[in-house]
Amino acid sequence: MPRCKYCHSEITKFDTDICPKCGERNPIDDNYRTMDITQHIDPQTGDFKLYKSKSKKLTLFLTALLGPLGIDEFYRGFTGRGVSNLLLTIAVVGGLGTCFMLLDITQYWIYFALYSFIWLLHIVRAIFMSKNDSLKDARGEFLR
Repeated sequence: MPRCKYCHSEITKFDTDICPKCGERNPIDDNYRTMDITQHIDPQTGDFKLYKSKSKKLTLFLTALLGPLGIDEFYRGFTGRGVSNLLLTIAVVGGLGTCFMLLDITQYWIYFALYSFIWLLHIVRAIFMSKNDSLKDARGEFLR
């Protein structure tokens, strides 16, 4: 919001003729320009940088293809969720696979079957995510 150059109160950018607070003429400086709301200030340097939001299509692709490894969550910036997805996959495939091996089921395809089951769950998750229009990344920005 611009400020009146006389009384320094906030006014709208449409109050170019007279300030509604103090009544002075031409309250907005000639060099005033509005700020783009997509710009963000870098806290370290103070520079304005445009934030490029994450892609929804790439997120869905990563969820369907590499979801059990948590790659989709790492892409969106949710590191904790990505690590938990990876550890959960390792625990389920390794733990249940080893339990089946201890029960004297000596086929190694059980590991592949368990991973395939988790992978199918992530494909279903990607389908549900495709219907959701309010997906956000870790910074709270909507996916484009």
